[in-house]
Amino acid sequence: MEFRHLLKAIRKEIGLFLTVILIGLVIGGTWLLLQPQKFSSAISVVANYENVSTGAASNYFQYNNYYGTMVANSFSDSIPGLLKNTGVVKAIFDRANVDFTKIQTPATFFTAVSKGKYVNEIRLSTQNQAQTEALSNTLITTLRQKADEFSQTSMEGKLQLGIDGPTINVEYPAYAIDAAVIVVFLLGLALLLVAMATYLKNETFEQREIESALSIKILSHVSNLHHLGDTPSLALLALHEQLVTRLKDHTVTITFVGPDTEAINALRAQYEHFFPMLGDKKNTFSCTTLVLRHAVLSDIQTLGKTSVVVIALPDSGVRRDLLQSLSTLMSTLTAPRLLVTYS
Repeated sequence: MEFRHLLKAIRKEIGLFLTVILIGLVIGGTWLLLQPQKFSSAISVVANYENVSTGAASNYFQYNNYYGTMVANSFSDSIPGLLKNTGVVKAIFDRANVDFTKIQTPATFFTAVSKGKYVNEIRLSTQNQAQTEALSNTLITTLRQKADEFSQTSMEGKLQLGIDGPTINVEYPAYAIDAAVIVVFLLGLALLLVAMATYLKNETFEQREIESALSIKILSHVSNLHHLGDTPSLALLALHEQLVTRLKDHTVTITFVGPDTEAINALRAQYEHFFPMLGDKKNTFSCTTLVLRHAVLSDIQTLGKTSVVVIALPDSGVRRDLLQSLSTLMSTLTAPRLLVTYS
């Protein structure tokens, strides 16, 4: 379906299109408003090894402190894996008096990001500020206990942890991004439903298909059926010019044929309004209409007596079964036929 045909389909199914958009916006807006804010915590942990004999932190550039450097490095590397252990995570929750059963993926609750040698930044977030603070403080206590486990005898040094934090921040939902995603999704869904509705109705928008089915070229397009101004539209002028060339006498019967009663009557009213300005005053004419509904044609006898048949079809889509029935009927007529479209 071409873009211009899609626009016509939207115009024809505007009720469905707007209904999907409005209902989706109400549901999406309600969901956005119900999104809770989160409280995030960031804790920076620096591990260093303190020599038990000197009571001083090790110097990385001293050869005899190589063992201490390796211990500090090993502990820093173990922190991400430690916080993925379900037992450790559960122990932190239990000590902080926070319900652990609501956590669906314990291995990803704490996130450890390496910020350099011996430095890790640990992040967590909950929807409750008090819980975030309690879990952060309990996490710090747990890490210090794990650091002490690295030194089991009085002859060993010990790990010293430099703790910066916790820093508690409030995180609000990304309303702009979520709203944009919702709007794009709703537009896509509405367009899909419009395309499906058009497909199920088996309609065509193609000018060439209509002309081929009826074996007639489209003469003109009437864009404002309900406007009776001081001057006729170019479409009516073209229609009248073609009618005049087909008149055999001064008494003319014009039959307007189409699928929409209101549109056909409006086109007939326009021509009746402007005919005295366009034609010879000696000419007399009468207009009739034939409305096609559900591919059932009635009053066929009327077409047999008409001088000219004017077929008026909407440019917003024509049902193929109706087009086929109209084509069959037109093929039996000897009267001149003119084809116009309207919107």
